[in-house]
Parts: sequence; C-alpha cells; structure tokens
Amino acid sequence: MQGQWLLVEREQHLLAAGDKTYTGVSLRRTLDPVGRAILMPELKSAAQRTTDTALEVSYDSRNWVVRTIPIIAPQSGEITAVLGIYVEAGDVLPGAPIVGSWEWEVSPPGPNQTMRSYWDDEMFEIYGIEPTGHSSGRGAWPTPQWFNEIIVPEDRARLRIMIDEGISAVTPELHTLIYSVVTGSGSSKPGRRKLRLSGRAHKDASADIVWLRGITHEISDHIDESTPGLTAALTDDFLRAAFELATDVALAAVDTRYWHVYMTSPGWEAAGLATITNGSISSLAERTDIAELEQFLLAAALSPEVAEKPLVVKLQTAPGAYKFYSVRASGLRSGSEKNRYVMMRVSPL
Repeated sequence: MQGQWLLVEREQHLLAAGDKTYTGVSLRRTLDPVGRAILMPELKSAAQRTTDTALEVSYDSRNWVVRTIPIIAPQSGEITAVLGIYVEAGDVLPGAPIVGSWEWEVSPPGPNQTMRSYWDDEMFEIYGIEPTGHSSGRGAWPTPQWFNEIIVPEDRARLRIMIDEGISAVTPELHTLIYSVVTGSGSSKPGRRKLRLSGRAHKDASADIVWLRGITHEISDHIDESTPGLTAALTDDFLRAAFELATDVALAAVDTRYWHVYMTSPGWEAAGLATITNGSISSLAERTDIAELEQFLLAAALSPEVAEKPLVVKLQTAPGAYKFYSVRASGLRSGSEKNRYVMMRVSPL
C-alpha cells in the first residue's frame, strides 16, 4: 500500500486505502511488512494528538517519508480517525483525500428534545455548501433541517435507522452507512455524490445525552454496510418510488419519537400544504391542534391498520395561514424499532 493514503478510524480499523473501501478490517493483516513497521506506529501515535506530522525514517536499507493527519471532531475536539501514507524519500506525496468529521448530539425524547449536528469545514466541502450563514462556524445544524435538505429521499429512512440504532445501543460497535446526497443545496447547479459515514455512539457521563461521532468520505466502489437493522430498511427504494409517483396525494413519513417529518411526496405542495422547512411536525399544525395530531399519530404507529375515522385538523398552507385537512395514518415497521414510525395521508376538505 505504498504511496496510498490510508484512512483508519479511532480504534485503528481500516476504512479505506486509496480508492478501495474496507469495512473496518484489521490494519495489521492488510498492510505489507513495510507498512506494519513504519506506518502503523505513527497511525497509533497520531490518534493521540491533534497535529499533522511528516517524518523521515529508515527501514530495510531505504529511507521513507511517513505522514499522518488526525481527523478532529468539530465540537468535542476528539480524534475520530487518522489519514496516513508512506513513500520512499524523494517520491512525490499525493494530495490527501477530503474526509469530513461530524458529531450528532441527541438529548432524550420529550418536549424539550433536541438533535443537532456539528460539522467541520471538510463536511461543508463534501456537501458543497458554504458554511457562512449557519448557526456555528463549526457547522451546528438542527439535524432535521440538513437531513431533509441534503439526504436523497430514498436514503433518509436508512440513515434514520442508523442514528436510532446507535442511540439505542450505545455500544462501541462501529456503524457504517453508504448514502447519497444532493450537493450544493440551494444553488442553481446542485449535484449528487455517493458517500460513506463511519461512527460510534458515546453516552455523556455528565448528562443524559448520546453523542454519535464519526467521519464521512466520498466513495466510488460498493461495499456492504455493517449497521444492525439496516437490512429491514433496504426496501426504501420501493418507498422512494411510491413517494415520487404520488404526485396527486399528500404523503408524509413521521418519526413519532422526535416528531421529525423526514419524507413528503410531490403531492404535498399540490395539496396546498406549506413546506416543512425545519422537519418538525409542530411547524405543520396550528398550535391548538398539535397535541391532538400527535396523539392521533402515536395511536396510528401502534398498528399497520388505518384508523377508520380520520382526524380533521388545521394545517399550515403559508406562514401564519391555516386550513382544515383530513388526516389518515398507518404504522410502519422499520429496523428494530416498533410502534414509532407512521405514514400519514393528508387530504384537503
């Protein structure tokens, strides 16, 4: 692997070497003898410091240059991964790949629940978004907002499940996920990019908060994912197709634990409904109807059967403007979570 940038996560499992992607395999077993001798020690050392290094070493009667770059979490400052490479002295070092670091901060469910994302500068570069104008120079976003604006519809449920599995398990297990995003969100020339994230969950000892920390990088080859519960969500493409075809029906997928609306059909705007910009169900219903709508959806999440009697509530059509709509709902089974997700259909009266 001489002359190739290696990406290892904080526990020293290999995630990528050059253009080839790995599933967190053993670094020692994958490296050649030279790499084991001169690169492995530097990768381990780099996981304990926050500065880049470039060293000249001698091994096997030759001189080598070893370079390491720690990937630092934007909020906590912890090391989430390390990039490393070795070449013979005098050889040109190739440019390092772009690897973004992120943290998701998730408080317990409830009326004051928050879910926020923190990005480093490389995450903004990967997503093709200017960091100016956001709530933090390090990229603090309300998670539902970027989730709905950047993640392609067919991958939202799978990413949602990965977040849920990490929060629920709070184990040292490495979670990985391949997903696609719309780059340059809000620009006149948006694009599309296939990415992979890798991360682990951590429980804050001083507060009832779960942190998910990890990295994201662009990939070109396919690789199997290693997050529990994702197999059950691989029908998302069918869900995506159904949503895209629902041009005359207003559908929405809702997570009733965090009241996050993470998918809406093209028929949503056709029904005169306002765009849910922050992803929250509370921004959809009139304040006096929010509790009733949430109770209706909670009851619907318990069963795949559609309730016989629809709920009539006032929903937002424009800022400060509301009209009566009929709401029907059915529970969804997704991953290891039951009685949580619900699909609702909204019809104008």
